[in-house]
Amino acid sequence: MYGSCGDVDRAKKAFDRIDSRNVFSGNVMIAAYAQNGHLLEAASVFQRVPETNVVSWNSMIAAYAQHGDLYESRKLFDTIPEKNTVSWNSMIAGYAQNAFSKEALKLFKAMDLQGFQPNKVTFVSALDAAGNLGALPEGSAIHEEVLEHDCETDTAVATALINFFGKCRMVAKSREIFNSSAIQRNTVTWTTMISVYAHNGFLDEAQKLFDVAPRPSTVTWNVLMAAYCQSGDPHQVQAIFDRMRDRDDVSWSTLVGAYAQSNQHRTSMELFKKMDVEGYKPTRFTFMSVVDACGKLSALREGRVLHSSIMNSALKWDVVLQNGIVNMFGRCGSVEESSSAFQEMLQRDAVSWSIMISAFAHNGHGAEALETFLAMNLDGQTPDELTFVSILSVCAHAGLLRDARGHLVDMVGDYALVPGLDHYVCLVDLLCRSGRLGAAEELVETMPYEPHGSAWLTLLAACKMQGDLKRGARVGKSFLATDPDTSAPYALLSSIYAEAKRVNEMRIVRKAMEERGIKKQAGCSYIEVHDRVHEFKAGEVSHPRHRDILYELMQIQRKMVEAGCVRDTRLVSYDLEEEEKENLLTYHSEKLAIGLGLVTTRPGTELRVVKNLRVCSDCHTAIKFISRICGRRIVVRDCNRFHHFEDGVCSCNDYW
Repeated sequence: MYGSCGDVDRAKKAFDRIDSRNVFSGNVMIAAYAQNGHLLEAASVFQRVPETNVVSWNSMIAAYAQHGDLYESRKLFDTIPEKNTVSWNSMIAGYAQNAFSKEALKLFKAMDLQGFQPNKVTFVSALDAAGNLGALPEGSAIHEEVLEHDCETDTAVATALINFFGKCRMVAKSREIFNSSAIQRNTVTWTTMISVYAHNGFLDEAQKLFDVAPRPSTVTWNVLMAAYCQSGDPHQVQAIFDRMRDRDDVSWSTLVGAYAQSNQHRTSMELFKKMDVEGYKPTRFTFMSVVDACGKLSALREGRVLHSSIMNSALKWDVVLQNGIVNMFGRCGSVEESSSAFQEMLQRDAVSWSIMISAFAHNGHGAEALETFLAMNLDGQTPDELTFVSILSVCAHAGLLRDARGHLVDMVGDYALVPGLDHYVCLVDLLCRSGRLGAAEELVETMPYEPHGSAWLTLLAACKMQGDLKRGARVGKSFLATDPDTSAPYALLSSIYAEAKRVNEMRIVRKAMEERGIKKQAGCSYIEVHDRVHEFKAGEVSHPRHRDILYELMQIQRKMVEAGCVRDTRLVSYDLEEEEKENLLTYHSEKLAIGLGLVTTRPGTELRVVKNLRVCSDCHTAIKFISRICGRRIVVRDCNRFHHFEDGVCSCNDYW
């Protein structure tokens, strides 16, 4: 009784008072411990009781399986003196519930071969496993056995069949079973059919069925929320959430995830905080959504708080979640914390290593990225396509052409991986950085993929940086032909003509851009100061500290000139006076953000800025000077990479 009510202490006291313990009392105590998650104590009683029977063994098999320890569960299953149907059901269910679906189906077949008859519980687990694999032939064979054993009218089995056929994309078959008058539908049955519609993209049908469902449970509401979440409609998810009377952890997690998946990361993080305040417990999905949001926003302070919360939860050693943390710190520009989180992991997979290599690569730590790649191979992990993208990117930034070719050969020969478009773009980047624009252009035109924006953008940006007007004009036209509806090719080509003082060509490009209704994306930068995120747009004058910011920047500009800094005014409109151009450059969003950081934080405080566009050459030079003049470490994340400025030097080595 006490064990069933969750009061393990009282159950133990009652058990200890029994002078003559037998199989029955031992089984009751084992069950009390097992059902309440006390596996060590359950195992201790199991080993100490003078006598055990098949019930004792089954309790331990089920307990280990329910808590994910399938090794111990299977070890007991294989050594049990005498099995019964419950033994088989416990092990099959353990495999199915822990995503070992192939093992579950193998055991289901073995059960039949050893002469044990399946029952309704067996069929539910086996159908669940078949559905998870999308194994239509195996699941259909199980359906035949269900019919042979006259179990098709059982509500749990019928619901499992609805779920199985839905996962195999046979929605009509699911509905046929659902509509059968022979079954007694319950809330789980209705919820399952709604889920089948939702996961197969039939949102309207899911909504209609939900609207007529009798007494939908919280789970039913959650299923509908998840459906709209997958369709990318956070506002509809919010509307459903607002209508719910009874919410649970999953309801909140789905809402948080809906905004995160729609790139409304700030809203997602605010909801996560509200969820915590209202006493709901984050799920694995919640943590993953918010960790990803922190990374995309470069919200390092909030990411640190989140990391602490995860490490104090039962999910602290979840590999997928740990991978997200390593990635989050890397995307926040804190490669030290990314490396620390990586080193703390108890278990690493190939994804873990690839993320760490990528974090080093994107933060300008090329040597560490290559060392980690070597360690990955020594650890026996197999790199994938994404790993090689990071390695080739490192080679590109370091100018290691021979090494890049070697890695490409290894990728094909040693790992049987086919180089994709991203790998070719890395090679294009490497050739450009090596000054071999002709070879880079030839590679773009002859690679076995249709060049897309990133390939042309890399080449066109290199033409601009290296002053190759003729090639730049040719590449720009090719870029426009493949991607005429984005601003990047127009902006770069216009800039190339402007620098060369080819006014007529520049006007033609700008006119074409206007005629297509394309506007250049406005520069926007963010900086977090004293727990508040401040946003600046180019030319921003509305910030309350605008005068202080401008005064600080003017003072620094004077010191920069004294230190030998020459302003790069080539990117500013050609028809302005030089002084006007310099003033406009002062109002670039990243400089305004840094200015706020300088006037509101203590000397020596690290500044972190996120910009939506590529940092221009003038701002890049200016930030190098600012880092040295003000003695600040400044981290800027633009749309391409991280720039770590310190003592007048940038981690990108002035090529980005």
